[in-house]
Amino acid sequence: LMLRDIASSGPNDAGSVISKVACNQRGDINEMAMQTTSSQPLTADQVRIQVAVSSLNFRDLMVALNALPEDQLTCGGVGDTMGLECSGTVIEVSSDVQHLNVGDRVVALAAGSLASEVVVDSKFTYALANDADFESVAGIPTAYITSELVLSLTSNCSESTSILIHTASGGVGLALVFRSLANGYTVYATAGTPQKREFLLALGVHAAFDSRTVSFADKIAQLTNGRGVDIVVNTLGGNAALASSEIVHDGGIFLELGKYETKDAVKANLLSKNPASRYHLVDVDAMWSHSPNELSTHFSKIARQFIKGKFPSLPYQVFAATQIRDAFRYMKDAEHIGKVLVSFEDRQSSNKHLPRDSKPFSNGSCLIAGGTRGFGLATARWLAENGAQSLILISRYPNESSELADAVEYFNKLNIKLTVLSIDIGDLEQLQSGLESILKNLPPLRTVFQCTMDIDDRLLKNLTDKQLHRVLKPKVQGSWNLYLATKDFDLNAFILYSSMTSFVGPPGQAAYAAANSFQNAFANYLRYQGIPAYSISWGAISDHGYVADNSDSIQAIRRYGVEPRPAKLMLENLHTVLRKRNVVNSIITAGNFAENYGRSDAAHATTNIETDRSGDGAILALNSNGKNDLEAQLRRCICKVTGFSECEIDLHRPIYDFGIDSLFAVELAHLLRIDCGVDISAQKLLEHTTLNDILIQHSGRH
Repeated sequence: LMLRDIASSGPNDAGSVISKVACNQRGDINEMAMQTTSSQPLTADQVRIQVAVSSLNFRDLMVALNALPEDQLTCGGVGDTMGLECSGTVIEVSSDVQHLNVGDRVVALAAGSLASEVVVDSKFTYALANDADFESVAGIPTAYITSELVLSLTSNCSESTSILIHTASGGVGLALVFRSLANGYTVYATAGTPQKREFLLALGVHAAFDSRTVSFADKIAQLTNGRGVDIVVNTLGGNAALASSEIVHDGGIFLELGKYETKDAVKANLLSKNPASRYHLVDVDAMWSHSPNELSTHFSKIARQFIKGKFPSLPYQVFAATQIRDAFRYMKDAEHIGKVLVSFEDRQSSNKHLPRDSKPFSNGSCLIAGGTRGFGLATARWLAENGAQSLILISRYPNESSELADAVEYFNKLNIKLTVLSIDIGDLEQLQSGLESILKNLPPLRTVFQCTMDIDDRLLKNLTDKQLHRVLKPKVQGSWNLYLATKDFDLNAFILYSSMTSFVGPPGQAAYAAANSFQNAFANYLRYQGIPAYSISWGAISDHGYVADNSDSIQAIRRYGVEPRPAKLMLENLHTVLRKRNVVNSIITAGNFAENYGRSDAAHATTNIETDRSGDGAILALNSNGKNDLEAQLRRCICKVTGFSECEIDLHRPIYDFGIDSLFAVELAHLLRIDCGVDISAQKLLEHTTLNDILIQHSGRH
């Protein structure tokens, strides 16, 4: 993917070549690319803007996924173009435009603004100061205009008003949170990750709930003594939308922002239970054609107030235009807080304006079992360098570690809050009491690393029960106890360190291979329990741990195509592993193991391998490869989106019960259509539909 040079005789010549974002195959984000096209001549009351920064919106993602209903493509003035807002510099004005000049820095509502240039009606363009920051203003218009429309429908509300804002960590959600709090409202919110919910709580919302389940409804009912809330701002679909309508107080207001499914059932349910309630659909897109003057008035008001400092900036993540696929994937995976921006200036991606807590390891304590020596301690150092502020290192005999003293000095220099505990994780009571005592005075536990291990190499015929138990205990009993001791915490990740010996390895490591195989299976079990678990089968680490201490083993390892690498370089791949939320088991290695293993007939019989060379090593995502019938294909699609393993998919369980939210439903609907030939709407997936229902409908199975 590359941004092609703009070849033109002048930046404001009609017919010159510009670059714009396009999807070569609608429905597949991997087909996102920059395409060249000819610019169009200006007509009356138009200006041409050289785009500096454009904002991605949920609508753009829906267009790219080919998931926007036809009526949404035709009812407004936007169509299937991508990009709704931008900032940049005016490079041409039509003769009848008096309030703008060439060279002005502007913010604009601009359909098709995911491009190097865009032509805009001048009434949707607002002049900025000469030193205005393009990034901070680019994502402001649609978020704050939507918040203006929502709050205009609630203008009679008092400071005692309660409001539920769904998916509140996005651009529109945050704009509503900021303004609702400023109005004195009691704000309830939902968001999809613990990190996002903590961010919202830090802003001052009264309570924040998981947007991927319907449990928020019962919890709000409890908090309000059954009264419910005065206002619901809804972006969710299916049963979550119905549950939201159940908690609107009689006489309250339900404001629908979702665009991709009909909400007739939601509206009917709301009005049947609470006849005095009101239902409104808020659709900024439709205003482009139906009421452009009203839209222009709202836009000018918002731009003016934002520039005067009346509204806070929204956090954002910036991607370069050459990284357009990454930007769309980032939005699809719901990684962001605030806005996702695309820069057409010469720059690299940045998240410097994201809140501190958006760093994956900075929003709580990180527990590293086996963290006082070897690769576990190297992991602790890496975490400190990647934003962690509170580290808990536990092992049976921390005082015996010759490496720990230097590490403690290093952590002190970084102002890391360090806690070292002497605990045997094989003893559940000891583990639970130890964690209970220290976590009273530490940030909440958010990440667990299980790095413990023991090795006793012996041929299988010489392996005694005692030796086998000694090797299995740290990883089997230890991992189980860690789960029991931490399962009630709101974890971002539970990471189990495994080894490539669970796939290949030298003779004599049968016990160690079995222990690591348990880690891989246990990660899948934890996912089924709702824990965001990952198992990582590490290759050889050259400077820490067993291989570093046993140089004779290196030659044997190399026979399998595995090259030892320093811990710090291998650990950099963790970023990619944790972004692949649908993948539970991964291998991180260096050398040609990926190619050798991928060519193995035995491997292909059991495994579908995805390779991602994003660091100093290859990441292999391992996914079960079962029968090629419709049932197996359906299972694989569910697994790809949710992260569950195929054996955990219950055919009679409602699909939404696998943690499918609105955005994931859109992705799943697309996968089912492309991979299985099953045409089913995202709305249907969010209802009580099961895999068995789909099988009955499409294969005649009963």
